[in-house]
Amino acid sequence: MLRISRSWFPLAEAELFANSSRTEIQRAAALLTPVMLGAGEVLIRQGSPGSEFLIVADGLVNVTRDDGDDVEVLAVVTPGEVLGEISLLHRVPRSATATTLVPTTVYAATGREFFALLEAAPSAAERIVRAATDRMRANMAA
Repeated sequence: MLRISRSWFPLAEAELFANSSRTEIQRAAALLTPVMLGAGEVLIRQGSPGSEFLIVADGLVNVTRDDGDDVEVLAVVTPGEVLGEISLLHRVPRSATATTLVPTTVYAATGREFFALLEAAPSAAERIVRAATDRMRANMAA
């Protein structure tokens, strides 16, 4: 992944931070690194250990699961949605592979930054935990 310098960005426009205070957003911004990617780049590989949390800023990300016989498309992740939270929250290997469909920008956090983000922005933390729970249920049903 190509990393670029940390900077404040319009997190306030992301649904994830809709109920967050300006202070929470500024603290969150300090913990996230913008990453620009080309189409076809793998962000997360199924079975690998979780080491990053990602917020899609723009672009599209295809999420697939390989069961050995078939590759199933689980979702197409759009701007404002998150990736990587399940693996970090539950300390389990990645449950799917995430690949960019078009040039995409994400905001990335290491595991340590992710947990600091949960403390820095409690309203966003609630949404992240809810998203992880919903996604785990959907993954089990698929």
